[in-house]
Formats: sequence, structure tokens, C-alpha cells
Amino acid sequence: MQYLRTKFAHIRAIVPIAAMSAGTMIALACDEIVMGAHSYLGPIDPQLPVGGRWVPVGSVVDDFVRASQDIARDPQMYRVWSPILDKYPPGLLSDCGQAQKRTKRVAKEWLAAWMLGGDEDAAHCAAEWFANDQEHMSHNRPISRDEARRQRIVITDLENDPSLQEAALSVHHATMHSLTGTPMVKIIDNHLRSSDHTYMVMRVPD
Repeated sequence: MQYLRTKFAHIRAIVPIAAMSAGTMIALACDEIVMGAHSYLGPIDPQLPVGGRWVPVGSVVDDFVRASQDIARDPQMYRVWSPILDKYPPGLLSDCGQAQKRTKRVAKEWLAAWMLGGDEDAAHCAAEWFANDQEHMSHNRPISRDEARRQRIVITDLENDPSLQEAALSVHHATMHSLTGTPMVKIIDNHLRSSDHTYMVMRVPD
């Protein structure tokens, strides 16, 4: 997004269906987000790989907090928590704290710089809300355009422009069919109506 911002003065994110996690981060770095009634964003609470799977950093922090409270209240609770905490590698708690701070800071800086026009307070509140795992309770939870608007996010309804809606959904469905039903792995295109400006990357079978 920082690179794109050096190339374009105004960026509009069009979300035909969903833009989750890092997709939401990208959308928040734009000047406006175009969403349909069925479209949704998602929480941006960071995830880290732990034990072969991605884990919300908030859950890891919660485990340490609960463990310290339980053991302080009853030292015998160490027997319960020890097998759980032993699975966490050294430095993980620090990594989680840094990931949380970094995610919120980047979201706030991007929102303040572009979409929210320098409103630091609104940018801070929106970044905190999107990154709040306690609020959303699941990294996969859909966030509707109405919920996003309540956080001062600039949303344009896709239905307001039937031609844009038809074009956006047509491109979306054609792209998804191409990527899931063919060996194609990447499509690069632009606004120029010429096949000379469309590039497709195919997967070559072994």
C-alpha cells in the first residue's frame, strides 16, 4: 500500500464479496471502500504460527494472564497450566505484544493519512476496534458495511451504481472461476481494452 500510494493520489477498494484480515488492512489504507449489501470486512487482530497452526495473539496473551491469576490464587493450579504453557516457545509473549502494537499502529497511521483525512482520534478508535479480538471473538467474523460506517470508515454502496456493480461482480466471478477451475495462478490486467495488456500466469504440471 505504501508503494501504491507513491503512484496514485486516490485509491478505491472494491469488495465484491469479502476482504478479510490483511485484505481489510489494505481496504482501510484506501480513500474509500465500495461494498455491496452482501460484502464484508473482517477483524485485523494479528495471528502467529504456534504448534503448526495460526493462533490469535490475543488468545496467547489471555492464556498467560489467566494462568498468572489462577496460579497466584492457588499455586496448585500450576499443574493445570504447565502442560499448556510448556507448548509456547520462549519469546512468544513478547512477539504477541509487538504484533498487536504494530497492527494497530499501521492501521491508525494509514487511516489518519488517507481515509480519515488526518483525524488522529477517529483513526485510533477505528484501528483499536478492528484489532480488538475481545470485541469480535473470531478472526473470521464478518463485519458489515453498516458496522464499518459506525467506525467512520468511508463506504460507498455498490448498488448505487448498477453499471459498476455488474462490472465488479462479473470480473470477480470470472476471476474466481479462472483461478479455481484452470491451472491459472495469477491474472494481471488494467483499464486498457486490449489483450496486449492482460497477462496470465499458468501452473505447469510436473
